[in-house]
Amino acid sequence: MKIKNELKNKKGITLIALVITIIVLLILAGVTIATLTGENGILTRANDAKEKTEEASEKENTILSQYDTIIKQETGEAWKQNKTIVSKGDTVLEVGDYVDYQSGVAGYQDENGWRVLGAEDGKLLLLSTYLVTENYTLSGAEDYLNDTGVKKLNAECEKYGNGLYATGARSVKAEDIDRITGYNPEKTGNGEIYEKGQIDEYGNEVTYKIENGNIIYSSKNGSGTSEYTSFIMPDGRVLGTDINEITLKSNAYYYLPKTLTNNWKDEEVGLTDTSKAYNMLFTNPTDESSYITYWLANTYTETTTTGRVIWGIYGVPGGNKGNIALYASNDKEKTISYGIRAVVSIEDDVVLNGNGENRWMLTK
Repeated sequence: MKIKNELKNKKGITLIALVITIIVLLILAGVTIATLTGENGILTRANDAKEKTEEASEKENTILSQYDTIIKQETGEAWKQNKTIVSKGDTVLEVGDYVDYQSGVAGYQDENGWRVLGAEDGKLLLLSTYLVTENYTLSGAEDYLNDTGVKKLNAECEKYGNGLYATGARSVKAEDIDRITGYNPEKTGNGEIYEKGQIDEYGNEVTYKIENGNIIYSSKNGSGTSEYTSFIMPDGRVLGTDINEITLKSNAYYYLPKTLTNNWKDEEVGLTDTSKAYNMLFTNPTDESSYITYWLANTYTETTTTGRVIWGIYGVPGGNKGNIALYASNDKEKTISYGIRAVVSIEDDVVLNGNGENRWMLTK
């Protein structure tokens, strides 16, 4: 009886109290989890902070690298380019000079196969004399979207960057040619922005929308009604169905290397057709009376006075820097085959020795 009475006098936890305790714990757990993992949670904020820190660090490293390159260029320790002249210290090269780089890729003719292209980020660049791929096909929206075509071009060239003294290889791009010619789409050979005052002016923003069943376009350079009845983006979105309106910036441009405009009658302020640089970039290495045709690894968007938009990849067709259309907003696709030329970057500490007649040997 004594033991029984003692048990009655002891305080215990009732079932209700236990349930309440569990509920409170669950609520606290839920609040804690939400605090940690919600959109504004601690973990999310910490992850965002980490990403921003990494981005800031990358930007800082990029800026420091750029400053380092500029300092090295000014002190003669890195390669720099002034149109057709490429130099490092006392070594002065001319765009189009031959260099004895050996890619080691079977099937490519390395003899006379590499020429001085220029300098980028303090590194010397060489351009393949010959097409590394004769006819490479790119097609429609598929190769425009997400720089798919550009990635394909660069991938085709990677193997040429495994030779002695190389740091890698990629496809030639528009900037490589523009550095040589001195072309600037914001100030062309006649001193004006490309297609000044036109719908396809470089940098012009054009808005497209549907009004009364018609495709209307407008910009600071004018407005109008499209000649076409459909407007379909490369990603498949339809104007008037999937999107109410779209604003696109035109960044397409083409020019003749001699006039630095798109008019052959303008003053010749660019490359002469007898220069080594012109010969290397635009003429066929096996027949200088004909042109060489190849892709440039950049995409573009072109607005037009007809009310349609063209998307594509730059190229060198018929002696000029041009635009190669792959897809148009009136749901038209093109399949085009051009050649590919590789660009190889050379290690910083490589020395170039003259080998006679503007030919150079790579040594250390």
